Amino acid sequence: MEDDNGVLWIGTSLGLVTFDGKTFTPIMDLPGIRGHVISVIQDKTGAIWCSVRHRGLFRRTGKKFERVHVTGQTFLDSCLLMDREKRVWISGDNGMSLWDGENWQLFTTKDGLAADQPYYMAMDLDGNVWFGYHGSHGVTVYDGSKFRTYTTDDGLFNNAVYSIGVDNDNNMWFGTARGVDKWVRATRTFINYNTPEGYPSNESNAGGFFRDFDGTLWFGTANGLAHYNPVYDKFLDTYPVVKVEQIFFGGESESLPLGKNFSVPYARNDMHADIACLSSIDKKRLSTRYRLVGYDKTWRPLDSSRIVFTNLPSRRYCLEIQAKKYRQDWSPPVQTYFAIQVPFWNSMVFR
Repeated sequence: MEDDNGVLWIGTSLGLVTFDGKTFTPIMDLPGIRGHVISVIQDKTGAIWCSVRHRGLFRRTGKKFERVHVTGQTFLDSCLLMDREKRVWISGDNGMSLWDGENWQLFTTKDGLAADQPYYMAMDLDGNVWFGYHGSHGVTVYDGSKFRTYTTDDGLFNNAVYSIGVDNDNNMWFGTARGVDKWVRATRTFINYNTPEGYPSNESNAGGFFRDFDGTLWFGTANGLAHYNPVYDKFLDTYPVVKVEQIFFGGESESLPLGKNFSVPYARNDMHADIACLSSIDKKRLSTRYRLVGYDKTWRPLDSSRIVFTNLPSRRYCLEIQAKKYRQDWSPPVQTYFAIQVPFWNSMVFR
């Protein structure tokens, strides 16, 4: 944490250290100096707050840290956050505590928390406070009046949230036990990034998020450091491109031209079409589906590159294919129109 004087305060497993740009100085007035410092902030009065694992919460208003005691609450493994109103949020062992400069307020499951053991926190660009939990309870957001929790039922890839941050576009990022999830504010949906997208590990590290000055993001993972640049995010481009490469009828080896409308004799009423789904992202992140309007209106998943229909009745048809990226909207359908001609024994002339 950088204070008002430009001094860095660094929490270590052996206590608290400051760095003025030249010299590292251990802070000797912190009780339990060899404790593991989890979080450090500076409030609106200039006071330094820090949480020490298994030892509690401390605040320095002058030249000495003093332990902070709150009735009905303990802070044995806590994180700290100062919101845009300069209030201090502390994730405690019995709920979320809020210090407004004069009074303490406690939020628990009775107020809308998913559990009474919140942990890592971040504030978005609108001033909403987001936080995860020590257990697998998803992520909760406080908008100033109420709490709302997102879990895997809402699209979050994993409920064990280890880190939280916000990017320059006000999208939220959640490092979890299954990669990292991006909450896209515009669509209010989640996108998961994992090893297929270049994330170094299936698991994110606790607190491992940093937004750089240039808008890029840094993530700590169980297998090293990841650097994300939104300019090259392939999830941000258009829909996957769907193409009907060729279409065959009646076992003929030669495909028909893909015009707006064409018809084939009834003797060739077996159809198969070869489909391509083109995208720069991993194919495991793509879904394709199809339906044959005129035959039925049911969408079917396309698990291969070929669509087959046999013994089609004589009528007009429209073959529709759609594709989408992981947890995104379906693309507009690619449509191919054709007709199976009436056999001569069903023609009006024959009748």
